[in-house]
Amino acid sequence: MEDQIEQAVTILYDGRADASLKQEALNFCQQVKSSSDGWQLCLGLFSAGKSRSSTARFFALQVVGEALATRGSDLGDGVLLIKDQLLGYVSENYIMPPEPIDDPHFRNKIAQIFSYIILICYPSKWPSCFDNLLEMAQAPEYSNANGIDFYLRVLSSLHEEIGDTLINRSTEDNRRASLIKDNIREASMSQLTASWMYILQVWSNNSSPKALDLCDFTLRTIGSWVSWIDINLIVTPEYMNLIFALLAREKINGTACNTLAEIISKKMMPANKLSLISLLNIIPLLSQLKIGSDIEFDERVAHLCNVIARELLRIMDMSSNEPSLCSSAQQQLFDLTPFLLEFLGNEYDDTSTQIFPSITEYLNYLRKIKSQNAFPDQASSILSQMLTVIISKAKYDESTDWTGGEDGSESEFLDIRARLRIFQDSIAAIDYELVSRMISELVFKSLDTPPNSWRDLELALFELWAYGEGLRNAGILSKTQRDHPTISVLQNCLSKMISSDIVLNYAHPAVQLQFMELIVRHQGLIDFDVFGLRILQFFVSEFGAHNSNKKVQARAWYLLLQFIKHSAGYFSASEAKSQLLSGLQDLFVIEAGDPPTDNDSSSLMSADEATGDRLFESQLYLFEAAGFTIACCKGQVTEAVIDETCSYISAVLDPVYADISRNMGRASGDAKLTLQIHHDIMAIGTFSRGFSDGAQQQMKENANVKIRMKNSAEAVIAPLEMLAQFEIIRDAARFTFARMLTSIGSDIFEYIPRLITSLLSNAGPEELVDFLSFIGQLVHLYAKDGAGNILVELIGPLLSNLVDHMTLPKDDNGTSSGTDYFLQVYNLRKAYLHFIQTVVANGLTWVLLREELRSVLESMLQTILEYSEDQSNAVTQKTALAVL
Repeated sequence: MEDQIEQAVTILYDGRADASLKQEALNFCQQVKSSSDGWQLCLGLFSAGKSRSSTARFFALQVVGEALATRGSDLGDGVLLIKDQLLGYVSENYIMPPEPIDDPHFRNKIAQIFSYIILICYPSKWPSCFDNLLEMAQAPEYSNANGIDFYLRVLSSLHEEIGDTLINRSTEDNRRASLIKDNIREASMSQLTASWMYILQVWSNNSSPKALDLCDFTLRTIGSWVSWIDINLIVTPEYMNLIFALLAREKINGTACNTLAEIISKKMMPANKLSLISLLNIIPLLSQLKIGSDIEFDERVAHLCNVIARELLRIMDMSSNEPSLCSSAQQQLFDLTPFLLEFLGNEYDDTSTQIFPSITEYLNYLRKIKSQNAFPDQASSILSQMLTVIISKAKYDESTDWTGGEDGSESEFLDIRARLRIFQDSIAAIDYELVSRMISELVFKSLDTPPNSWRDLELALFELWAYGEGLRNAGILSKTQRDHPTISVLQNCLSKMISSDIVLNYAHPAVQLQFMELIVRHQGLIDFDVFGLRILQFFVSEFGAHNSNKKVQARAWYLLLQFIKHSAGYFSASEAKSQLLSGLQDLFVIEAGDPPTDNDSSSLMSADEATGDRLFESQLYLFEAAGFTIACCKGQVTEAVIDETCSYISAVLDPVYADISRNMGRASGDAKLTLQIHHDIMAIGTFSRGFSDGAQQQMKENANVKIRMKNSAEAVIAPLEMLAQFEIIRDAARFTFARMLTSIGSDIFEYIPRLITSLLSNAGPEELVDFLSFIGQLVHLYAKDGAGNILVELIGPLLSNLVDHMTLPKDDNGTSSGTDYFLQVYNLRKAYLHFIQTVVANGLTWVLLREELRSVLESMLQTILEYSEDQSNAVTQKTALAVL
């Protein structure tokens, strides 16, 4: 049988084996694992030693281990049999030979099996287990490296089973673990801790790799077990001197730091914990360590400092009613602070972030005592030093370049910077005058003299942005808080930034973007009478909208739109309007990129693919900005204003109309020209949205303006009728007419029949959902202005088109199938029902009751009844019932 097991395992792990044979081998191996005597067969196979393959022997160990872990209590004396055989195996192969016969993963698995045996048998059936394990380490006089190694592996595995707090256990497992720990503490803990000290004493003076590994393993064992043993067994002068000495040993000094951190982290009462920290006296020792020579060691020392700081803060928090205890802990924390700040500002983020948890708690503590009027003088100095470090750490270092988020290392830096900003906000909550002063000094210094690097200027602008965000989050930028002293600081810094030629002349994308973001974010604090024209120059120049960096340019177009929308009063003036539109005129030229496929236009692209041109998507912001700016009018809409408005509309849109006219006759056979027309139509729609948002009602209703806007409708309808077979053209036309609803008004009705004919002729379920939304919007806006008459003409053809698309196809069994299409149909049904609700809610039920539409009403009621009985989609069913 053992031969069969070995053969099956060999086949299972043979990459060249036949798939069916592998499956047969897998089934056999699973049977061995689940059988009642499988573990016995595997124990024999493993004990056969080198006569069996290593793969088969390891599989055998897995079977034995799984049997102990899942049904160990059912094995009876079999557990002791496993124990005896493995003890004999370990003694023969790990204790006596100069090198162990098995690889580490074998030793780990055997150690894990021993931990399972201890869980089952200790103390009742195997009371001498720790004596047996200690014999492995002690023979002779702790000089047997292999025995010590295996001894420590068993202890490590046992800790995972009974002491690791990160592992979730059942109530029964926790009860059993507690019982075992109690027995270990009572019977064996002093011998175990003594053995660890002896191992360190014997091997710490040896510089061989094996000696270092054993010391490292021993330290890790101490660190893991210390959380649940008597601390006095570890914290003795002899013991601690050994650990302190290892702080100077390369390769294991980091583990020594971790061990000290675990010792200090042990749960204790505040007074006892402070006594422990004082007894260890680690803070003076920190200055003697070789910090800066080893990155990984620095990280471990930083972690140790973080642990000490958090424990001291916890003592202070829990001892508010014991002034002497709190004062002593506070002084130790102040003594530790220089090390915390040194690591906080460390150039390596992995080291710096080790300190972040304690910095967070430190600032929370200072904020708390500040509110209690118990703020020590030393704390003010600490805050100032901490803020200096935070600002310095927030600067791009020489090894990190700005890429706009494409580089992984930059993304990591930006994440660190965001966390640093939280610290800065916390400091501001404690002492806003300190933060205001330091940020103001940084900004003015950076803008008074040319910086050495873009990094210096970018840092100043970032800190100004962070300062403003901190004020916003604190509610200080609200209108009720506008007299807060920090507002004037922010305004002065913004004014300095805008008036400085250093920013204007610094052609770095990070600086340019940060500047524009600040302007848009805080334009409510800017005096446009003084700075409006200059800001506009920034935006339309090579600094912004004409930037050679495409990322900056695209972002500038979006920010320009936001800037204009929130500064409508300023752009009502002819001078600002003229400067903006003339400065952007060359950017209104639309050039479609290559289509997403190489096929002809008949199989061109979906609407999503057509709008995948990111630069064009950003260019649409310019058309919206132009529409909004042109429509802006402060005061009376005079004839001169109308003439100017019409002139500007023509200047922006006439080239787009001409482009459509020039290309639509040739587009049916050219994918790129079809895409070009799609872009033109989208630009018209986006312009209309901007115009509608910016215009007064008087402006929209003016006859001359209406003529210009109706020209847009004509420009869209013509290519739609010619190219209606293309989804991207239909999608663009629907998008544009939806935006024209409010800019053209009820005059749009004259285009609806032609629009419907073209859109419905080729539309699928997804397009019909959008179309119903468009018609619903039309009904809602113009129910009292003739929308009902349009609906009379529309609803018959619309319903007949919808019926086919709202029917689910049936498979051979008569059931509906096809997940994607299924979802499309149900979305269409939902849109259809919402459309009917809109018609009824807006008082147009009379349309459905007309005699000539009787058949339409009957068909409509039939579909609603059908959907109300369809339990396969609860949302549609509920909506149908609501409509009824």
